[in-house]
Amino acid sequence: MKRNIVIILITALSALSYAQPPSDIRTQMDVEKNIFFTQHIGLTQEQAPEFWNLYNAYQKEEAELRQQEEELIEKGIADNLSEAQYAHIRASIAFNEKRRRESKDNFFKQLDKILTPKQMILFCKTTKEYRGMLLQRLKPTNSRHKK
Repeated sequence: MKRNIVIILITALSALSYAQPPSDIRTQMDVEKNIFFTQHIGLTQEQAPEFWNLYNAYQKEEAELRQQEEELIEKGIADNLSEAQYAHIRASIAFNEKRRRESKDNFFKQLDKILTPKQMILFCKTTKEYRGMLLQRLKPTNSRHKK
């Protein structure tokens, strides 16, 4: 029953998001994500604030590291660099990847203090389900109508 309510809520909210400006859409997606994760993981009222503070901080750090990596890759595709410059950029990318792994490891260590082992497994499952749901939404709608 809970799952059906969440699905109905997400469907209704996603329909509203088509008519909203990008910042409103982002806010709406965050609300949907909040509901989706909270329901699927079974967060208690005590766990939820701790979880979301940690999760949001991790997501922010992850986004910053991804942005840095994209900038490094963009620099590295230039044709006019020396081999030493390419090597330096590659080393920076490797260091950035190491920082991302460390960040993820730290996130999970902190998450272990908030969630039960079962909730940790549900978190992993929910993360994959949510990504899948987003990918489905991003698929062009005209692909469904092809003959």
